[in-house]
Amino acid sequence: LYMSGTKSKYFEGFLAGATVAVTACTALYIISSLRNSKNLEKQRETKLSASSAENTSHCRSTSTAADDAFQSLFYGHESRAGSNGIGFPLSTLDDPTVVGIDKASLTAVHPEYVFLPKEMYKFAVEHLPIVCVDVIFQRNDGKLLLFFRKDKPAANIWWWPGGRMFRGETFAATAERKIRDETGNPSLSVQAVGVVDVWNTFFPDSSWDLSRQPGREGTQTVNISVFCTLSDPSEAVEVVSGSASSWAVQAHRWVSPSEVTDCEDAFDKYVTLNVRQCRSRGYL
Repeated sequence: LYMSGTKSKYFEGFLAGATVAVTACTALYIISSLRNSKNLEKQRETKLSASSAENTSHCRSTSTAADDAFQSLFYGHESRAGSNGIGFPLSTLDDPTVVGIDKASLTAVHPEYVFLPKEMYKFAVEHLPIVCVDVIFQRNDGKLLLFFRKDKPAANIWWWPGGRMFRGETFAATAERKIRDETGNPSLSVQAVGVVDVWNTFFPDSSWDLSRQPGREGTQTVNISVFCTLSDPSEAVEVVSGSASSWAVQAHRWVSPSEVTDCEDAFDKYVTLNVRQCRSRGYL
């Protein structure tokens, strides 16, 4: 401030040069920071790609299919994790590196699974959805089996044969058991073909409603519908009188698929929808 003349001009030149230098350094710093940021981002992407490759490599070593044709998955006790700490599912039947998966034990149906005490089953119906398998069963003449139910829920309508799934059963095992039991043919060559669909059904009533609290009436069931045929093309099948549960079934009939679908009001929608779904899946 106290300089004048030539010295002042020199000082002004110095300030101008310093300003340019500072600006240039700042620009270089910003450019360098951006480059470092990009390099760090590339490093992160590289690590993520490596992690993804490791996961993909592991996934490719295991099958993406179910353990049978009926969506069953049988697990062992062994689990694995990659080096990145991401866990993998428990190994299934198709993994040759895993031993000790006891399918026979997992699918064992013990007597206490079959005959549940009355109070236990009543409690289950009130507090839990019940898992059932219903069967679209086609005999060799192409006709399908229906039962006329007289027990709640779904009383007084034509319905598919079927019922509660036992612990240890696959969908196929339940379907084949129900057809043999309800037709009265224990040696029938019934063969499950595939799952038709899964339904979540809500009924306003049940056989236990009289002893339940008001507002707790009704039944919820998860219904897996399975299509079955006969493995012996020459085998004839009829329902043995009295073979189906007398408390639940009043009558039976054999119907063609077209009888079910030609008139929308002829049968309950659960019957109609399953026949249509069988057609869409190529079963009929």
